[in-house]
Amino acid sequence: MAYNTAIKCFVAYGTARGNSHDVGDLRQASAYEASARSAYDVAERLADILGYPKSKVDQDFALAQAQELPRFVQDRTYLARTITTCGLAGL
Repeated sequence: MAYNTAIKCFVAYGTARGNSHDVGDLRQASAYEASARSAYDVAERLADILGYPKSKVDQDFALAQAQELPRFVQDRTYLARTITTCGLAGL
């Protein structure tokens, strides 16, 4: 579950980074970028621990982006709740 959460957080933070950048808040965009990188790194470390091959990890990231990105773009409340959950999870 932590692995999937880290991947979802990566997508959420990436979306939030884009939103912040679009409104000119470059400081917040930079903070979200750092959080996205951190979530990505956590997901990769967990994948190593779980023994997942790189192909599975790449597929999981692509699937999460395909499923979550449209929802994050359409539902800002869902995005905000997800980012809060990511923060509570230490990501």
